[in-house]
Amino acid sequence: MTMGSVGSSSEQTTFKLPGTDITLDTAKIEEASRKMQEAQNSGDQAAAGKAMGDMMGAALGGKGGNPIPPEAAKAFVPAQLAGLNRTSLEARSDAAMGLTFSSVEASYANDTQSLEVKVQDLGSVPALAMAMGAWANSTVERETQTEVERVFKKDGVSYKEEYAKDGSRADMSMMLGNGVMLEVTGQGAGIDAVRAALASMDVKGLSTLARPQ
Repeated sequence: MTMGSVGSSSEQTTFKLPGTDITLDTAKIEEASRKMQEAQNSGDQAAAGKAMGDMMGAALGGKGGNPIPPEAAKAFVPAQLAGLNRTSLEARSDAAMGLTFSSVEASYANDTQSLEVKVQDLGSVPALAMAMGAWANSTVERETQTEVERVFKKDGVSYKEEYAKDGSRADMSMMLGNGVMLEVTGQGAGIDAVRAALASMDVKGLSTLARPQ
């Protein structure tokens, strides 16, 4: 079910984005809220903290499963990209309010231009997918005298392009079917350079990564 046709019942609302189902269960939210209040009244801070995490997890659409290990995603971030050497690399897994997510970021540069690569497993956190990947269910064609923005689908993959016409900067994102978002941002690099950088990466392999059970 897409964002354009949200399904709901008296206790649940479900959204559909690539790689995830987002279910807001109002019954679970109310139950977790009740348990948190009871724990606070009894002075049990540990139980109150757990109930708070449960409530926030339910309010944010559930845990969504374990994220793709950052070490696995890191393997798809090359040492060189579009003729530029990698200058930094960070792979991490973070947890907050009972939710866990992973990401990989890398920088590439020379004296005149730079590229930033981000690989984010949005599918592991349903609310994050809804917030950051909502564009994947849209189609956009916007152009001004200086900028262009496009959102489109090709071969089942959602793309988002935003770039300056003078070639000074460009950003391109792909929302893959497994809920992974791949983004390349260029400074001093036009959209053709960013497209070429994305095309040189193993996007097909990245789209086959699966979350551990």
